[in-house]
Formats: sequence, C-alpha cells, structure tokens
Amino acid sequence: MKNEKGQTLILMLIVTVISLTIGVAISSRAVSTLKQTSYTAQAGKAQKAADAGVEEALGAADLSALAATCPDVDHTCNIDLDGDGTDDTRYYVEELGGGTTVEATLEKDQTTQIDLTGYGSGQAVNIYWVSGATEEASKAALVLTFIYDDAGTTRLEKHAYDPDAVAHGNNFTTPSSSGPYTIGGKGYNYYAQINTPAGTNQALRVRPLYNGVSNSFVIQATGANSFSGQGYKITSKGEYGEAEWTAEVTKMNPTLPSIFDFAIFSESDLTK
Repeated sequence: MKNEKGQTLILMLIVTVISLTIGVAISSRAVSTLKQTSYTAQAGKAQKAADAGVEEALGAADLSALAATCPDVDHTCNIDLDGDGTDDTRYYVEELGGGTTVEATLEKDQTTQIDLTGYGSGQAVNIYWVSGATEEASKAALVLTFIYDDAGTTRLEKHAYDPDAVAHGNNFTTPSSSGPYTIGGKGYNYYAQINTPAGTNQALRVRPLYNGVSNSFVIQATGANSFSGQGYKITSKGEYGEAEWTAEVTKMNPTLPSIFDFAIFSESDLTK
C-alpha cells in the first residue's frame, strides 16, 4: 500500500494536463475561427470599397481627365465612404496603348480595331505581324480596313496581305519582305507599309485569315505621328479594418463587332 501512495495525484495531474491541453486547443480554434470570420467580413467591405472606386471612375464624364489627375499609385483619387475623415478607397486611371506603337493579338476568326483618331491624313503606318515560327501562325494573312471621314461621308479603304498569296490564289498583296523584324523586343515575321486615306482617320480594323492560332500584331507610327489612347485601366484599392482589396477594370474604346466586316461592302456609294 505504501508503494501505491501518490498514484491518485499523478493521475489527477495527467487528467488536468490533458484537459488543459484540450481546452487551450478548443479556445485557440475558437479564437482563430472568430478572427477569420471577422477578417472575412472586413474583406467583404474592403471589396465593396474597391468596387465603389471603379464605379466612380467609370461614371466619370471624361476618363482622360482622371488619367491626368490620378495617373498612378502615387497620385490617386480618394473616397471617404463612411464620412469618418479617413479615405476608404484609392483609385487611379492609366491610359492604354497611346504612343508610337500599338500591339494587339490576332485572334482566330476575330477582328481587332485600333483607334486612329488624330493620326495624319495620307501618312504612312508600318504593319508587323506573326511572332513565331509555327505552321499555324505562319499562314496568317491580314485584311486591313481603314474607316475614315471624307467631307462628312464615312468611307472604307481595304488592303489585304498574304505571305502565301500565290499558293492561295486570292490576289492579296505579298508582304514587302520576310523578317525577322524586332519591335519592342519582339520579333515579327512580316512587314507592310500603308498610307492612311486622304481624310479624317477614325479606325483601322485588322482581320486575320488562315491562322490556326492567336498571334501578335503591331502597328507603328511614322514621322511625327502618334496614336491616341486605345482605352483605360482602372485600379482601385479598398480598405476596411485589417483587410485590403484591389480591383482592376479595363475599358477599351468603343469598337464595331466582327459581324460588321461581313454586313455591308460596296465599291461605290450607297443610296437609299
């Protein structure tokens, strides 16, 4: 009996330690769950704050003015949503695609439209396309449609280029020569130079043919000409408590749908 003295105390200590361990684990889990629930709620409010910045920017009458006022992360437009004197939302607007080159993707069976507003009449533009050596990409031909205003009448001027024009028998123009041509650090296989129509330029529509995959296309300004912006990217950051949420939205300039290229085409003026 003397040898068994103290066993009850030891068992009680073991049970106490196990109970405390389980209790601490349960408490820690409860605190973690509560904290996660609180953060999730804060994240939802931070997301709404970020969305509010996007909506304010999209609702502006002139995005170009916002791009000048709030152009980057160091110069933002701020919103105090709850009126507590602290900004909950910060957003900025970046102009996309302006300058001396505009790069786009030649999607299979889709048309890409480039805004030519402000580009000089009768001025040359350089066209480069196909970046890569795959068979599907190398077959790409281009149908280029200039949309311009001629003394109040909207007109179209079409050009077509095909590296395999002879084999295809389509009467397209063969590109000036084969590359590679390096523009902006990227190599392109084909090149053509075209003068814009004599009128007020509005847009250039580019439709690829024979390409089995998406590929790259770039248009380059010549002389003192440059391209206007092609759209805007809005970046908005919302904050609530410990949570932050960033939303990005891209708004491109209005474009005509692809069906436009198949709807109406006439060599002469249309009358009704």
